[in-house]
Amino acid sequence: MSKMPGFPHKGFPEGWFGVGWSSDFPVGEPALRRYFGEDMVLYRAETGRMVAVYAYCPHMGARLDVGGKVEGECITCPFHRWKWDAEGNNVDIPYAEKTMKAKLKTYPVVESGNIIWMWSSWRSAEPTWDAPDLDFLAGPQFFWDDDASKRIWTNVRLTPQMVAENIVDGPHIEYVHLAEEGGHIANIDIKGPVFSVEVDQTFRTRRGPVLGKTYNDSLGVGTQISKMQFGDYRVVNVLTTTPIEEDRCDMRASIFITLPEGVEKPEKASDLPEKMQRLIKSHLDSQEQDLPLWETMIYEAHPLLVAEEIQGHVKLRKWARQFYEPA
Repeated sequence: MSKMPGFPHKGFPEGWFGVGWSSDFPVGEPALRRYFGEDMVLYRAETGRMVAVYAYCPHMGARLDVGGKVEGECITCPFHRWKWDAEGNNVDIPYAEKTMKAKLKTYPVVESGNIIWMWSSWRSAEPTWDAPDLDFLAGPQFFWDDDASKRIWTNVRLTPQMVAENIVDGPHIEYVHLAEEGGHIANIDIKGPVFSVEVDQTFRTRRGPVLGKTYNDSLGVGTQISKMQFGDYRVVNVLTTTPIEEDRCDMRASIFITLPEGVEKPEKASDLPEKMQRLIKSHLDSQEQDLPLWETMIYEAHPLLVAEEIQGHVKLRKWARQFYEPA
């Protein structure tokens, strides 16, 4: 398990992390994932419930997604048909009179905003704070296309905190994302695991620069929910960065947009007006502009900050310490 050069924290941060979209997990099809240094299998039970378990059967080590069967809310090992329920209990051994008291490791998962969220913590196997509540995105005013409104970048060299720190980095908006000017922090609010930043921002459009607002919430260091308002447009970007190893992550972006008055909600993004299609694509593309920097930089634990940068960076880094195991 390698470590990002200069990064002061060891291990994985605590929190809720996106491990896939809802459509990635059809009913009854176990899928292998590797996160937080462990192999795990996620499956959607016949009831629709999402379940996440350690990938290997504790009987003799068979990998549960390779021929494993989903029955009700249980998963059955392909090797000897030992059956495990959603809580990790052994509930059947077809050739034995009694079951075993051994447990299959499980991981807390929640489904919200078309995203599957998993809890990971060095401190507590059970969640100590709530998963992201994105039920508001299911409202009729928001548009989402399961193909065109999302993008994934796999095995990227970065840590979740590097992504989180972008929300207090106003100047980079001009130089990296080619905005008319950098963003200006109007307010910072910290409530437990949530770090909120209100940013005054000038957006570049085909009609010229448009003044707007961005409201960024970082839920732990692994999830940023950005609500952007400019002109007639409202955009919500849900960005999740999930550790594979200490210096490798999967990053997922989900773009939800509100439709202007008079535009009917279509089934697919390709049926939207062209300017709305460009809006979705441009917000997905903006993540690509950061990636070459993240993948080649080191983490500067003691950065040289000018006066305009100090407040945001110092507050965020101090807040972020709570998610890591003390040295």
